[in-house]
Amino acid sequence: MRCIIRRAVVLKFLIATLSIASASYGWQQYRVNHPQRKHAMTELTKNVKTACFGRYVLDIPKQSEFSIGNTELNSIKVAYQGKSPSALIFAEKIKAREAVLRAAKHETDGSRLLEALDINDGNSRLFVYREDERDIFLKWVETSVRVGMDEWKIQNDTADEYLLKTKNLVTQLAAQMQFRSMEDIPQTKGACIYSGLIAGSGYERENFTAGVYMESPEFTISIKSETSGPRERGNTLWDRVERAEKDVNEIYGIKLPIGVVRRAEVQVDGRKGQEYVTITPEKGIERFNAKAEIYGDATPKKPTFKIEMDAAWVKNPSKDQKKHMLSKEEALALWDSILKSIRPRPGAF
Repeated sequence: MRCIIRRAVVLKFLIATLSIASASYGWQQYRVNHPQRKHAMTELTKNVKTACFGRYVLDIPKQSEFSIGNTELNSIKVAYQGKSPSALIFAEKIKAREAVLRAAKHETDGSRLLEALDINDGNSRLFVYREDERDIFLKWVETSVRVGMDEWKIQNDTADEYLLKTKNLVTQLAAQMQFRSMEDIPQTKGACIYSGLIAGSGYERENFTAGVYMESPEFTISIKSETSGPRERGNTLWDRVERAEKDVNEIYGIKLPIGVVRRAEVQVDGRKGQEYVTITPEKGIERFNAKAEIYGDATPKKPTFKIEMDAAWVKNPSKDQKKHMLSKEEALALWDSILKSIRPRPGAF
């Protein structure tokens, strides 16, 4: 009798243990797919500044650095060139550029420079040229713009059938350039670029990249805004991540030791997207990586956002190292705070 009772007690204990393990696993899966997005305020999420990129703004830690990288409007590239000390130096620089292009030989056209003309009320010079001495298929359209003490280059390559359209676009962008301090949030129509504003309504396609960086505690965030629509089945963030992990496993026979913290839907600016947050052990560190894609409708008013955040924790850190690291909760709080803050800039459209 005692043996039967003992067996029953053991069986009951095993069932209870399995139930607890199952419940624990189920709760973990629930937290991964339905994460808690409310956090206690931290210094990083309480003391923020607003930054502008493209036609959107976001709130980032006050002590962080913000930069805007690549800008493309209807495929025309706009790149910041740095400070321009004086109008005279700028003019000499443009003359030198024209002389170099004119002197460069081309096998069939004679000179690589095909056309040079004044635009923007004589404040800019537009060049049409071949990129190298043999190219006969594409032409480059280029101009440089000086506004205040800053300079930008506007350019793109084009086939002959689109040459006039490209020249008109480059000329239009040159006329729209305005200076803007990186701290300024404009109240008028336009797209924020590095140290500038491209005034006016939206182009058919607008792509921008930006970055947030802080040294202590250290983290980096990259942001891309692009005029694209919802992702087709098989090409979403989750699809691509799962495919990459499977490829690594099948090709190299490596099972990545990835700890999935979140694999959840996320909403930004009233639109749904996907989020994938992991903590991966590496030699001597744990690496935090958070990705999100917010899908738009292929218009500049509702672009697709691609956001990624990286941070790391040293195993067994010293006191000094701890000062330069986010805690895991701080990393998630910062990630959620920045995602939630992305919104259209008032007056941008």
